Amino acid sequence: MANTITNMAHTLLAQRIFEAFVAKITPANRFSNNFSDETVQRGGVVKVPFVSSQDAAGDFAGSYTMQDANAEGKDITINKRKYVSWGLTTAELADNPQLAGEMFIDNKANQLAKAFLQDIWSPITAANFGAAGLTSLATNFDSDDVIDLSVVCDTADWPEFMRSLILKETYYGNMLKDTSINDASAYGGDGAIKSGIVSRVGGFDCFKSTLIPANGENLVGFAANPDAILWASRVLVPEDPSGVINFETFTDPVSGLTLVYREWTNPDTDTTNRVLEINYGYALGNPAAIKRIVSA
Repeated sequence: MANTITNMAHTLLAQRIFEAFVAKITPANRFSNNFSDETVQRGGVVKVPFVSSQDAAGDFAGSYTMQDANAEGKDITINKRKYVSWGLTTAELADNPQLAGEMFIDNKANQLAKAFLQDIWSPITAANFGAAGLTSLATNFDSDDVIDLSVVCDTADWPEFMRSLILKETYYGNMLKDTSINDASAYGGDGAIKSGIVSRVGGFDCFKSTLIPANGENLVGFAANPDAILWASRVLVPEDPSGVINFETFTDPVSGLTLVYREWTNPDTDTTNRVLEINYGYALGNPAAIKRIVSA
């Protein structure tokens, strides 16, 4: 019975890390994706649908010429595997298994989210997405900059739906200071001043992230359309199921994203090892679908 309680406690711990991880990677879900709790082997291929730029309208000249619909699918190889892990001895588990876990929930979730996000955002460079759409210091960033960036996207003929703005915390924080945003009567809601949340500005759904990589180019944020980066996630089956005493999956009911939990015991060290991992792959989509924000 004690083993069952211990396993349950650490399954709950894994669930809490998973929930914190999902919350931290919310901005990544604004890109084209394909999630499932189906199992694949490492190197398996998943097709991610996306809609690229459409053909220009034509003049009717006695008959219709059928244009391509340009709804495409890109094959994404599941070749990435990021994880967090922890090992506790029998004595440590006996002392207080739940408390021992709660101490590192946020840290483990943050480290997994950081490794994952900085990987899929690593291609956001000038070589892949062109010149920066905006150059600004955090102390100067406000709603006027967001409007300027919106004009850049308009000029690039972006569709006006599903535009996202993802900002480092310092830029997001300075935007919160803008009186046109934190003044409820001006903004049309008190979310900014009460909760520190900016939902929409200048046609963008706004997100804050402390995990945006600089990519060697002073990257501090970006405007994006979903087809800029395509990614997929699946469950990898254990290479040797006999060595895993507990194998579970955790699926987000909203996005469908699934993480894998593995648990096994090392009798030589009297340690029970636990791993929570994400298995995924990604590829570049439309090179015109990101406008970078840089500090210099």
